[in-house]
Amino acid sequence: MNGIDISNYQKSNYKLLIDKYAKDFVICRAAWRFTVDPMCDVMYQYAKSKGKKLGVYFFPLPSDGSAKTHAEWAYKQVLGYINEAIIALDWEAYSGSDGVLDPSKVSWAKEWLDEFYRLSGVRPMIYMNSNCNSLYNFSEIVKGNYGLWIANYGNNSGMNYGRPKVKYWSYAAMHQYTSNGKDGIKFDCDTFYGDKSAWEAYAKSNKVQTPDKPAPEVPSKTYTEDEVKAIIESTKNNYQKQIDETLEQLKQANLDKSVCEKVINNAKDGINGILNYGK
Repeated sequence: MNGIDISNYQKSNYKLLIDKYAKDFVICRAAWRFTVDPMCDVMYQYAKSKGKKLGVYFFPLPSDGSAKTHAEWAYKQVLGYINEAIIALDWEAYSGSDGVLDPSKVSWAKEWLDEFYRLSGVRPMIYMNSNCNSLYNFSEIVKGNYGLWIANYGNNSGMNYGRPKVKYWSYAAMHQYTSNGKDGIKFDCDTFYGDKSAWEAYAKSNKVQTPDKPAPEVPSKTYTEDEVKAIIESTKNNYQKQIDETLEQLKQANLDKSVCEKVINNAKDGINGILNYGK
């Protein structure tokens, strides 16, 4: 399957990119650090309307603080995409302010993946370039059964030279093969090594949705015979009062006798229904 990954950087031409170059799928950037990409849902919903398979990715940095805190925040941002989109952690260990090689950053990534999986039931992929893949030990992440999305551009000509070799994983599930796009337009192009069913399997949550518990039954009150008689008598008195008030109003309105009797009889029927209750 072939597709693209896009972000706010493509806000001016995302429809063209989705329509022309996203043959099978679209992956949108959900957030950079703790900032939601303002175009994510716009692009996501447009791609969905075009029948594309869907994905989103998060790009945090270990310097942002706790991996669990960020994963919990990330989960809340994509509740509406669970069971529909592949989720990915964009892990670029020595980009931005994070400096140089630090093996503890792998542990940070593992903690993020584990926490997101615990919350959502979806196993995210982890994205990295081939250089990162060769410099760090990812054995624990592989044991966690998290798929690999690898960036390897070759000479970045826009050509796809096939699935690259990787370390620790048996194979990459997905390959970002260029950042130079097509036809002189810069965007990322990707190949997913599977069919639509495989994509859906990566997106599927294994959490069983627990149905809402039914409201507890309120025990019905049991009345004694004397209490029932008292209720009936009280109701009778209330109806009689209403009849008297209605009759007075009818007399003041100078309505004819037949109209008055009809109103009175309707009221009496209500009383008789109460009086005959239980007989």
